Amino acid sequence: MEARKQFQEYFTVHQNMEIPDQWYLGIAESAEMEFWGWEFEVGKSYEGPTPVYVPIAREGKKQSLSFGGINALHVSTKDLSKLMRNIDDQIQFVSASVGDKRMDYTITNALVTIDAIDYEKTKGQKYDDDQVRKNPKKNNIFKHIRELHLLRSPVNGHDFFRLNNSLGTLVVSAKFKANAERLYKSNHGALFTPVSVSE
Repeated sequence: MEARKQFQEYFTVHQNMEIPDQWYLGIAESAEMEFWGWEFEVGKSYEGPTPVYVPIAREGKKQSLSFGGINALHVSTKDLSKLMRNIDDQIQFVSASVGDKRMDYTITNALVTIDAIDYEKTKGQKYDDDQVRKNPKKNNIFKHIRELHLLRSPVNGHDFFRLNNSLGTLVVSAKFKANAERLYKSNHGALFTPVSVSE
């Protein structure tokens, strides 16, 4: 009997909003500019000044893994960057400082964007015709995704990436998730949601 091939599992990752009394991070800034985090959504290496400063928008329990700005900044302690450097070379770790005490963190920047959405099965809201006419680049782009389905072939071998037609969606592999959970135990602020993958 032929052994069944084992495939990697994938998850979207967001701030876990159900953690009581946790901190929330604000809009990041560098020595030269203030930005919302779009620079870390486009799959390109960040070449600006470091460290990037991420203020604490609301004080609370410190999280080892969190999000800043418009949920585009994936911010974690340096322990995770040390672990992931040996696993995936398509991740850039940008030095960051969080809060007034200048706690050392890193922004985990996905250098890969992938066209991997299964459009027949994915459910969500795309930009309407008027918005597309004003900006043709928004054609076939999702504003919000309720139920994400990915195609297997494009995502194989990647551990941390964004989707071409939904750049706000951050996807991680089971390997990344396991490393984060092993490192931080229950002390992290991430919510990992399983994603269906079509063969």
